[in-house]
Amino acid sequence: MPKTEYLKIPLDRVGPLIGTKGEVKKEIERLTGTSLFVNSDDGTVSISADENMEDPFGVLKSYDIVKSIGKGFNPETAIKLNDDDLYLEVVKLNSYINESEKELDRQIAKIIGKKGIVVKNISSMAEISIKVYNEEVSLIGEFENVMTAKKAVEMLLNGVPHKTVYNFLKTEQKERK
Repeated sequence: MPKTEYLKIPLDRVGPLIGTKGEVKKEIERLTGTSLFVNSDDGTVSISADENMEDPFGVLKSYDIVKSIGKGFNPETAIKLNDDDLYLEVVKLNSYINESEKELDRQIAKIIGKKGIVVKNISSMAEISIKVYNEEVSLIGEFENVMTAKKAVEMLLNGVPHKTVYNFLKTEQKERK
């Protein structure tokens, strides 16, 4: 397993990663058995294994936690990625649209919905956490649920009506139970 991983997060997400008096950073380190070095000037984060790290995947879990905070999730949701059963998936919106800023805004609005209703429905029906931030849709949850939500997002991006997407989610929800 890797001893050190590096990633860069947006500068506006450095504060949530560190937390008041460093409590979020310390909690991530404690849970994963890693050490985080956060460069507040450019958003670069270095994640290293502590000598007492018990979980061989601690560095990778810490990486996903930091990455998800960088994608806009609150730290409480991101820290859940320390659970072996939870997974992070990122859908890059520019993969589905042309370069037009107007088109990007339209697609983001379609995914979020009026007063956030669409994103709330997808989250609830797929039993996942979802965040739309910086031209990306990020999903956290159990693998099958995340893949279902990803498919729903992709359906919306490909022009499928909301009603059809909701019916797909209802069908998937019934099959999971």
